[in-house]
Amino acid sequence: MVFLNAILTGVWLVVVGGFIFLLARSSYQQTLLQIAVADTKVKDLMYTGVPIIDEDTTLTDLRNQYFTTYHLPALPVAHHDGEVFGLVSRDDLATINPSEWDVLNAGRVAHVLTEEQIIGPEERLNKVLRRVMRAEQYLLVMDNGQVQGILTVDELQRYIRARSNVTQSGGKATGRQ
Repeated sequence: MVFLNAILTGVWLVVVGGFIFLLARSSYQQTLLQIAVADTKVKDLMYTGVPIIDEDTTLTDLRNQYFTTYHLPALPVAHHDGEVFGLVSRDDLATINPSEWDVLNAGRVAHVLTEEQIIGPEERLNKVLRRVMRAEQYLLVMDNGQVQGILTVDELQRYIRARSNVTQSGGKATGRQ
């Protein structure tokens, strides 16, 4: 009986130790993430030169002239007066029958921008990290109502991986040369 209690106690200690190890590892990864993004601003990572799509642009033109040239997941759409009101994405095009692309325009399929989809270029990444991860795949970077760029989740993840590798190696880049 004493031997059985000793085995159960040992198993229990292994389970608790494993749990503590997982918590410590998770905490370490969060710390690395915070260090990796602490000194970086949105403007340091955003794609610039993002075209603003006129609301009357047909979906055929949108695909042929914009999505094939600019390899971005979404593009801002503006009214005739230049005011940006929405975003149209590659996924939006995928949900619409191509036979309707010459009839429909970007203004009709654009999703209205929300405050959660807009960030400023001077914001620090550690302040917007949760918003970026909650967003679909991108955030529009605007300053005083003007589009400055777009921040994609893919670009943010690549940056964090690269910075985490440098942080873990004590400032020396790791990985393939």
